[in-house]
Amino acid sequence: MYLIWRGRHIVSTKTATKEMVSIGINLEKVLDILETGYDDPKAKRKKGTIVKCSTLKGRYIKVVAVESYQYSTDTEVWLITHVGD
Repeated sequence: MYLIWRGRHIVSTKTATKEMVSIGINLEKVLDILETGYDDPKAKRKKGTIVKCSTLKGRYIKVVAVESYQYSTDTEVWLITHVGD
């Protein structure tokens, strides 16, 4: 099952998946943070990178999404590169 945000599928890196498991969240919660979270005022990232933040179970969570291309499906995707502090 693919989740879609801003017209693109959401895919996570191996490292981001491990971070999600350690925190106890899944891609659906990541999508929720991307949709309802707030922009990180300290994040200075290059164009095409989005950083959204939220508080979950009393913990500050930051999600970093990068515009990318998935060759196996021949589609543009949002690649989740970091989930955590």
